Amino acid sequence: WAARPDRAAIGRAREFAARARRLGKPVVVFFSGERSHERVPLPGAWVFRKSMYRCNRGERDVMVPEVFYPDLLEQLGMEAIEERPWVATPSVGFCGMARRRQPADYLRQLGFHLMHLMREGSVGVSPYIGIELRLRAVQVLQASNLVTTNFLVRDKSVYYGVENRAHRDRVRREFLDNIRGADYQLALRGSANYSYRPWEAMCVGRPPLFIDTDCVWPFDGAVDWSKLLVRIDESDLARLPEALLDAHSALDDESFRELQHACRATWERYLTPLGLARWVRDFLAERVTS
Repeated sequence: WAARPDRAAIGRAREFAARARRLGKPVVVFFSGERSHERVPLPGAWVFRKSMYRCNRGERDVMVPEVFYPDLLEQLGMEAIEERPWVATPSVGFCGMARRRQPADYLRQLGFHLMHLMREGSVGVSPYIGIELRLRAVQVLQASNLVTTNFLVRDKSVYYGVENRAHRDRVRREFLDNIRGADYQLALRGSANYSYRPWEAMCVGRPPLFIDTDCVWPFDGAVDWSKLLVRIDESDLARLPEALLDAHSALDDESFRELQHACRATWERYLTPLGLARWVRDFLAERVTS
């Protein structure tokens, strides 16, 4: 968050965009990372973003997911998804970091807001709210008798930045088994307004239980996400168990199995590097005339 902009790189990008405009060619930007919701100083460019907020989406802002990770079925040693039968009380899995913000977080948050104000002219959305929102969601679900939970809650990162290979292999397996071992997978933002978890869950054939924090979903119009996940707005977090039970109760054993396969099929079609490349190609072909 504190990294300074590379002014030389920005200058080269502007020169490139100006040359493209003179030639009548469109400019396409792929913007990844924790700050990929921020302004791109290239007017008229198509910007494919990893993170975005609906409230300030531009006409040429396009949401794309992170797809550069392995097939989790292969990591689990499975050739196909493991179907889960419909049961009256749905189960929810979550394995990840969730905790209350600490005093040091509030100090870093203040620094973030000051930095964002100087760069963007607004205070921005704190990157430290996601970790606490996760904890709130976990607690709401754990306190309910409408669902069963399978949670492995960490108070710090136990994978990224850890050099011990045996430890990394163990916690990675715990993560994969957690997704596999529940009917639904809790998914919501972390530092930025996106999550890997919906795509990882769908890879294993598990519908996401998604907390919407003013998010934009990828593949504009190509995928009917309402048929693949349970979504609830952040403001309705207290109703999370009821929302899941309502959606789950509308299914039966056959339709629940079909949903699991639909999640995996969507992952195979769109949420791989090749699938994403094909969609971007078709998206631009329909909209770019030069």
